[in-house]
Amino acid sequence: MPLIAAWMIAIISVGLIYWFEVEMPAFDEVVAPLYAVTALLLLAFTLRWMRTRNRENRRHMDRRRTDRRNTAEYSTKPPESQA
Repeated sequence: MPLIAAWMIAIISVGLIYWFEVEMPAFDEVVAPLYAVTALLLLAFTLRWMRTRNRENRRHMDRRRTDRRNTAEYSTKPPESQA
């Protein structure tokens, strides 16, 4: 979903920049960097999305350490009363 949103925002931005360029041709030199900035941002967001979806970076195990779960220091159970 974030990738689709980034692409939709980029397409809308490019459309608005193009409309501005057609309506006001005097700003022809100004809009060229705007296209470049939009393209670079889209590339950055796309690469970031691809990097987070990489198989090597995914966690295959639980975040918590399973070897410490049942010790007294890391236990999630309340301490037993010693009466």
